[in-house]
Amino acid sequence: MSDLPPLSAKSAPSARVFSRLPEYTRIPTAGGRCPITGLSRSSVLKLIYASAENGHKPPVRSFALKKKGGFRGARLISVASLIDYIESHGAEGSKGGSS
Repeated sequence: MSDLPPLSAKSAPSARVFSRLPEYTRIPTAGGRCPITGLSRSSVLKLIYASAENGHKPPVRSFALKKKGGFRGARLISVASLIDYIESHGAEGSKGGSS
């Protein structure tokens, strides 16, 4: 038996998962899914870009990494922010709310 105190159900999975996940991930390729969450590309895009659907305040943090003065770059998504968003909506759904 372990001498460690039991972890709470709320914090245990996140602490273990975050230790093995990258800090950032890229937008899935067209027709692909996020390798971490399994969300489709269109679902991820809805979460990271401002739109009327999300009140012009994206719920998931992301940023464009590009060279100074460049037009193209890589959009990086905060994995912690993405998982926090998913977990917060999972908690709402388990309280009897509609999805």
